[in-house]
Amino acid sequence: MGSDSICLILILGAGPIVIGPICEFDYSGTQACKALKEEGYEVILIHSNPDLADRTYITPMTPELVEQVLEKYWVELIGAKLEAVKKAEDRELFKEAMKNIGHKDSKNSTFRIGTTLDDCIEIAYGIGEFPLIIRHAFTLGGSCGGIAYNREQFETICKAGLNASLTTQLLVEKSLLGWKEHELEVMKALDDNVVIICSNWKVERLLGSDNSELNVVVLMCSLLLIRLMVIEMNPRVSCSSALASKATGFPIAKMAAKLSLGYSLDQIPNDITRKTPASFEPSIDYVVTKANSIMAELSLIFHTENLCSLAPMVGRSLGLRLKKFPGSQPILTTQMKSVGESMALSRTFQEFFQKVVRSLECGHSDWDLNQLKYRLHVPNPDRIHAEQFLLARSLSNLTQEDLYEVKRRGFSDKQIAFATKSTETEVQQTRLSLGVGPAYKRVNTCAR
Repeated sequence: MGSDSICLILILGAGPIVIGPICEFDYSGTQACKALKEEGYEVILIHSNPDLADRTYITPMTPELVEQVLEKYWVELIGAKLEAVKKAEDRELFKEAMKNIGHKDSKNSTFRIGTTLDDCIEIAYGIGEFPLIIRHAFTLGGSCGGIAYNREQFETICKAGLNASLTTQLLVEKSLLGWKEHELEVMKALDDNVVIICSNWKVERLLGSDNSELNVVVLMCSLLLIRLMVIEMNPRVSCSSALASKATGFPIAKMAAKLSLGYSLDQIPNDITRKTPASFEPSIDYVVTKANSIMAELSLIFHTENLCSLAPMVGRSLGLRLKKFPGSQPILTTQMKSVGESMALSRTFQEFFQKVVRSLECGHSDWDLNQLKYRLHVPNPDRIHAEQFLLARSLSNLTQEDLYEVKRRGFSDKQIAFATKSTETEVQQTRLSLGVGPAYKRVNTCAR
């Protein structure tokens, strides 16, 4: 049950949303406000969203001002423990925590921390090779971090990071480009019960920014790991949490707010079934994808077909519109560069791949072979469209018997018309005459 000793709850808003950083934190804050008011608590919000709180204070979201408010009113932290937050966000403390639980072969066991530019250069020489990843502690969206491929880039990123870091603490580590990243969405109650909402598998090669990669969430998946690297742990909701909530129907931000009041997982009902408690992990039989302009190589996309036959999957990726911002480099780094998203639901990996690419509305059909080779080789916003273009080119001599299978794999009438040198109207007429039409399903936490 909720705590009887609490009557007022202060929520720190996400601050202003600007181009580049994600806005899922604002989404999570609104869900928390609704959940706490539902429980009868008065909510005070330091933010700029007056519709959801009982009282809203529109102030600059600076550490100094928030610190004054917390000290003046003796605000007590509920939910997450301060020690846990520090251990997760401070790179040195997290490294020690991983060592204590036996993860000696982890990314964080080999990184080094510098507090000056000279320290960072010395660390780079110690590692001995580029590319290198540079981050600073207590950061969101990878701001002022990056991937350095040479010394000049390294020094530029380090200078920006040292100026932006609250603790003048920079993490320098060897890049894991080419590795696969697996992420778990976990909720833990005060009684130590834990549920895993889903696991998030990043198909795009490891870069370090959640919001600029293709992610596939596999609800049940066994991986044979040759070597495991522990990257980080976020003691909060994140952009992946928002994806998992929408994909599975499990409202993570809402549940987290209620858990902070002292509820256990078995005391919170499932919003969709209204019968099962939150302690029941989601089980779905469909695919949801929230997709971007850069995906993995074509061979990797098809390699995941076996996974799809074994487990429901959820994919996510994001739309990059770097051409709108002169000076921006069309290459993924640790910083979030997405300014758009598309989301699709389907039952197969191939279908969600097609849907999310089309939803970005920036495909191409006039590239020559050299352009395709470049876009498939270099991580850039057009690579996913190059893959889709090659898929469409493979649809030649399509027979009526093939039409159902092609639609099941997510090809649109326009794509089929382009590949078969017919018109979209002709394809639609043929499809309807065979009884091949769309179906509509709902998001559900329990597969039937």
